[in-house]
Amino acid sequence: MAWSVMSNPAWEGQGVSTNATTNIVSYNSRVKVSKGEVAIFVMWYEKIDVMSDNLDYWVSRSETKPIVQNNRDLIPVEVEMHRMLGESNIVPKLRSSTRNSNTRAEANNQSRVEEGHDKEWGTRWRMNDELRNIALALCGL
Repeated sequence: MAWSVMSNPAWEGQGVSTNATTNIVSYNSRVKVSKGEVAIFVMWYEKIDVMSDNLDYWVSRSETKPIVQNNRDLIPVEVEMHRMLGESNIVPKLRSSTRNSNTRAEANNQSRVEEGHDKEWGTRWRMNDELRNIALALCGL
């Protein structure tokens, strides 16, 4: 699997949030972020055919919305994927407006996040073999 950072409406449009409190922060009761650790809002991509040697990916079919992950659970590798099929999809920018109420702005931001996944649905990406080998080496595989 691969992932990309998304803008999170709850973090003022940022894709990462550092836990500056002295408590452990929980997200969806699955992800725990301790003091000083980083939460990352990610969209998952999965290999299209897990039995194939082709390193072709598309946006996750099971995780259809971006989710919060702990930085301990992810291996940060700068990934350069090559678009094989579909149009370019820019990560939606999330902004609040002083003209809108906070509730309305949050609803608009959530809608943009969902649109980002929907636009990415038909796009296929390819990872090169060297990058995959680097990622696997970082996992100890």
